[in-house]
Amino acid sequence: MPRTPTTELASYLLAGRLASRGCLRLQSQATRRPAPASLQHALPAQTRRLHASAGIEAPPQPLAPSTHAVPLRKMLKEQAKAAKALNKGKKKQTNADRQTVPGWELTVGIEIHAQLNTSRKLFSPAPIPPASRAPLANTLVAPFDLAVPGTQPVFQPGTLVPAVRAALALNCDVRRVSRFDRKHYFHWDQPTGYQITQYYEPLAVNGYLELRARDGIAPQDIPGDGGGALRVRIKQVQMEQDTAKTLARPDGEGEVDYRYMPDPDLGPIVVGDDVVAHLRDTLGVMPDEEMDDLVASYGLSETDAHALMLLDDGGRLEFYYKVVDALEARIAEASGATSAENAVVVDLQSRILAANWILHVLGSLTSENNVRDRAATGLEPRGLEVTPEGDAFIRPADMADILFFLHSGRIRQGTAKDVLFAVFNGTVPQHYLDDAPDGGGCGIERYIEEKSLWFAELSEDGYVSLAESVLDAEERVLEEFLGGEQYPERKLMFLVGQMMRSEARDRLDPAKVQRVMREVVDKRIACMRP
Repeated sequence: MPRTPTTELASYLLAGRLASRGCLRLQSQATRRPAPASLQHALPAQTRRLHASAGIEAPPQPLAPSTHAVPLRKMLKEQAKAAKALNKGKKKQTNADRQTVPGWELTVGIEIHAQLNTSRKLFSPAPIPPASRAPLANTLVAPFDLAVPGTQPVFQPGTLVPAVRAALALNCDVRRVSRFDRKHYFHWDQPTGYQITQYYEPLAVNGYLELRARDGIAPQDIPGDGGGALRVRIKQVQMEQDTAKTLARPDGEGEVDYRYMPDPDLGPIVVGDDVVAHLRDTLGVMPDEEMDDLVASYGLSETDAHALMLLDDGGRLEFYYKVVDALEARIAEASGATSAENAVVVDLQSRILAANWILHVLGSLTSENNVRDRAATGLEPRGLEVTPEGDAFIRPADMADILFFLHSGRIRQGTAKDVLFAVFNGTVPQHYLDDAPDGGGCGIERYIEEKSLWFAELSEDGYVSLAESVLDAEERVLEEFLGGEQYPERKLMFLVGQMMRSEARDRLDPAKVQRVMREVVDKRIACMRP
């Protein structure tokens, strides 16, 4: 049997060096040569019997170490350095670039299990366990669930309506006839030895979902210019019984033979076209449609619209709708506008104002600072208590009243926040709000009147006088307006800020302050120029 020289083998195993290139086995065979005849006769008889051949190998001569020998680990390290140097200066690949292979497209299929919102199980009258608490084991079961001999599955009609609605929401084609099949496999929580599913004729097919950039899709994955939608296909929607189990499948799961067969104990499910049409008409507004409507009809950004839809499980959005309805009714009643164009402008302004307050200011009521302030005054922490129907501790009508006075300019933003916090903390007497017609209206107005919180704006002469006094104290700033090619807007805003910090700040309108200050500065500059 050919042997590798010991020195060569030790050099490779211990140091990772090869004295020469090529296969070790071939090298060992190349070093074999017949032993001299004299040496054969000199060997003892016992030694000769141990070898099958007539000769033995001569003691191997150690090979001279090669000057080109390089440890394998060092060789790989040098190759990595060379590849890194070659790519130096090239554009760094993004995660999206690393995930693509030219000529290939990755297609991933996902199977999603979702429990229908029903009161009973799919094939037995046993009740569904409540989501709030887990029931005791084997308490919510029927004889069929235990596979008692002689029991048969009974399809519960109440599960069909939510299943069809789910299929319609996923843009699927609901089949007129669907059937149930048996999927055979063993599981210790499945006494029948099979699962009832829909394999050959499912409930619905050919659905899709459209994902946009707001859903987190990268622009390069969206067809066209990135402003459209990526359509994800849905092969089918099927009804099946499930025990909420998690199975560890061996490799090659696709090769398992489940021996699908039609279930002989269950008849077909026939869904009429009139039923599908009725469920489609009563399906309601889909999330994507509602998002588009909030952006187009209410003037909201996609970020604000998405936040409203998610907060309080949709309750914050219902609260927003109620506030907008009450606010627009107050605006229409007070203005008596007959121009449709003006009405649209007012609606958009009020809707954007309501969204900003409901998202940001209303959330600050439960901030840590307000919680500490309530604790300092002996009040317990309190939440907004928003319900799915859109009701909250702050009534929509009261919120609309505060926004109405702010929108009409009768109170300033700081005053509006103070009134909102007063309502939340209980500073506003409850009988003020209870005596208000329809739960709102005069209650907030009465509180503002008693506290003298109305915005008493300065006269035009008062604005001019205040601007003159600010300029007298900041005469050096006027030099910036004399030279230069561009108008120094930043210096003008500095003067506006000084004016807003005066003692009369609660009686100033920021837009009018900027206008008056600009006019006064222009007059001063005109007098200073030769």
